[in-house]
Amino acid sequence: MTHPRWRRRPAAAILLPLALLVALAACGGGDGDGEATVADGTGTGDGAGDGDGTADADRSERPAVPDGDGLALAVTGTIVDGSICPWGQRPCLPIVGSPSTAADDQVRLVGLLDGGEFTVTAELDLMSADRDFSDRCDGLTPAGGGGDDPIDLALVEYQRTIPDSLAIVWVSPSNVFHLGVVDDPEPHRQALAERGIGENVCVVGGFARTERDLRALSDRIRPVVEQWQADGVGDSFGWSPEPFAGNVGLDVYRIDADQRADLEALGDEIEIRAGIEVLDGTLADLDAALDDLVASGPAPRIELTCGPVRFDGVPGDVDDAIGQLSPLDDEAAAALEALADGPAGVEGGSLIDGHDWSIATRTDDELILFGRANGDGPAWSEAGFAQITFARVGDAWAPQGFGGCNLAVEAPGLGPASVNLDPDRQPDPDSTELPVVIQERACASGEAPVDREIVPVVTETATTVEIVVLVAPVKGGANCPGNPWHPITVTLDAPLGDRTVLDGSVQPPEPRTWPPGPAGLDG
Repeated sequence: MTHPRWRRRPAAAILLPLALLVALAACGGGDGDGEATVADGTGTGDGAGDGDGTADADRSERPAVPDGDGLALAVTGTIVDGSICPWGQRPCLPIVGSPSTAADDQVRLVGLLDGGEFTVTAELDLMSADRDFSDRCDGLTPAGGGGDDPIDLALVEYQRTIPDSLAIVWVSPSNVFHLGVVDDPEPHRQALAERGIGENVCVVGGFARTERDLRALSDRIRPVVEQWQADGVGDSFGWSPEPFAGNVGLDVYRIDADQRADLEALGDEIEIRAGIEVLDGTLADLDAALDDLVASGPAPRIELTCGPVRFDGVPGDVDDAIGQLSPLDDEAAAALEALADGPAGVEGGSLIDGHDWSIATRTDDELILFGRANGDGPAWSEAGFAQITFARVGDAWAPQGFGGCNLAVEAPGLGPASVNLDPDRQPDPDSTELPVVIQERACASGEAPVDREIVPVVTETATTVEIVVLVAPVKGGANCPGNPWHPITVTLDAPLGDRTVLDGSVQPPEPRTWPPGPAGLDG
């Protein structure tokens, strides 16, 4: 197989939507990246958890403006092939010199963007939320599995009676329910004992704000960001309550002094986190700089994914992809066993038994497993793939999310499109210009990707022409009525001849014939 070649089409500056809100499995908290001081609880043998701290929000660090020529920026993102991709999205900013941070690591850099290059002047600490879902009490009885568990039902009923106290409920790695409150935990312990679940729930005090307070804070954010969008300066955004921090983390793609002032007017309880912060200039200046990067910046790195699982490049087939991964070891196998016996209950067990598992990623803080269906699992997974993500909590791996996933070809900040031959333009075997139509898979409000970045990736062999087309998402989010087919022309290295055209956005790649027919364009 030859190496893919990139066919780039310049477009206007792209401001990309972010998937910033991630549900935390079995804990009831929101996911974000805000700095926090944790409300701690200590356990005793009698099941008493005593919170002894406050949870005041730390404001995000305001970096100094660097001296020199260019647009002064603070950028939080991922290092990819010598560039930093804000929030992992495109367009990426090529870094002058060799970054000290390893590839694929998250960093927060300050520097000057000039002539399509980002000269780094400082590296700041990352803003990160410190969520401690560990066990806070000793000697308690774990809960059972499933939503009809009597302990779960009794705790849910009690939560409804304490809106002025409730901060968060979570399940620890040992499957013990924890109730976080803002006031004295002792009356809550007594009330739970009267309900017959005092030996099953650890009560932790010291949280700064109630769940209701954090919801009210979230409600204050929406009018501000919606007004930005109405004024034509809004970007994609997402916010999530941070019970351990006692604040709401707000993530935006880009921000300048005017937007920061709007947000800071909401109060100190809002933790502002931006992919790109313009330190000296305006969003219009940033638009112009990003426009140049879209037209002339580095090509994206294409890869095969399955949810959070990322393979190296685009393997030839599924067996090649799985061959990149490591087999389960004792630690990973123990994490799977704990999931089957823990909060996921029967569903987790069927998911585990129905797949053959490998280790996709393991760091000090994260473990991601990839599963290929073996026919022994639930009906929905018989012919597919699955993933399980764990986070390190103390000495154990706590499940953060699990379920089926689909193989897809992606690149940072770009989404896949289906490819077919254009029914209105018959391919010419003697030409290197191949007319195709593409259909974006992401929500795009039914609009074709006009004035958005389109990146065809072509892999040619003696018998096939495999095409992957990647598209920049719609700015600011979109609804999903279905997207139209959009015509483009792909340039080949050699005339098409009698080679088979393949849609490489799916695995295994699917052949495309002309004319495609209604079934091919309706699928």
